[in-house]
Order: sequence, then structure tokens, then C-alpha cells
Amino acid sequence: MHELYENTQRPERAMLISVDTGDFDAEISINELEELAKTAGAEVVCKVIQKKERAEAATFVGRGKLYEIIAFIKENDVDLLIFDSELTPSQQRNIEMLTDVRVIDRTTLILDIFALRARSTEGKLQVELAQLKYSLPRLTGLFLLLFLFFLLLRSRSLLRGLPLQKLIGRIRIHSLCVFY
Repeated sequence: MHELYENTQRPERAMLISVDTGDFDAEISINELEELAKTAGAEVVCKVIQKKERAEAATFVGRGKLYEIIAFIKENDVDLLIFDSELTPSQQRNIEMLTDVRVIDRTTLILDIFALRARSTEGKLQVELAQLKYSLPRLTGLFLLLFLFFLLLRSRSLLRGLPLQKLIGRIRIHSLCVFY
């Protein structure tokens, strides 16, 4: 007799991170972030609030706190870091390189929830455009090439017998028209 296996994907295990600068109630904000993460289908493993005068320019949190986060990630099988504030593209890249897990901020999380909830074609396109506009500055290297390839696939009229330089120019023009 054959055994049946259920093909279920476990939810992403998320760690929520906030820096309390005194500008807002960090406890209330991180609790809201927890509800957003659950709405997006993540399993919240831990919430971390660091009190600082201001966020670190390179990594958002301080070096010591970042080392604690890295240790916690390794010990608890964390897949995702969700930051309570908007991260700069360089902060996001730095944290991803140091932790080796996916990093998103509150804005990305909210856009992901909108993408999950969008039903109409127009709604889906509006959410996709908002996601692309927000993620464009964060695309580098291979991801930028994949993004350009995605644009090519979306606009097949660009592919009709054009030399490579013209094709690259058309992609650039198309991307500027779409995003600006």
C-alpha cells in the first residue's frame, strides 16, 4: 500500500525588529507589525525592540544587537526579518549579507498583503506597479538583470527584430515610462 504525503509549505518564520527612538510608541507599532505579518501568513517567532537615539546608517540596529539577531536566527531557524520602519536599500542589502536571510520592511509587508488580497485585474496591476516602484532602487546585479528580463517578457513587442543596443534602449525607455 502506498503512503500519501501532504504537500504543505510551512509558513515563513519571522523575527520582527524595531528601533525605539522615542518618536512613537514602539511597543504598539511592533504589535501592529505582528498582526500584519500574521495576515501575510508568517509565523512570528520573536519581537526585538532596541532603544537608540537614532537608527544606524548601515544596519539600522547597532552592531551588538545585530550579532544577537544573527545568533537567534541560527538557533531558531528564522527565514525572514521584518523591520518596523522603512529601510534604505543599502541597509536592506547590508543586513541580508550579514544574516543570510530575507529582509523586508513594513512597506514591503503591506504591499505583499495588498498583492495577496487584490482580486480584479486592475487592482493586481496597481499593486504590481507599486511593488515594482518600491523595489526598483533595491535591485542590483542578478536581480536587476532578472527584472529587465521580466520587462522584456511583459512587453513582447520590444523583441521584434531589434539589434541589441536598440533593444536595451527600448527597455530603458519602457522602464522609465512605466515607473516615472
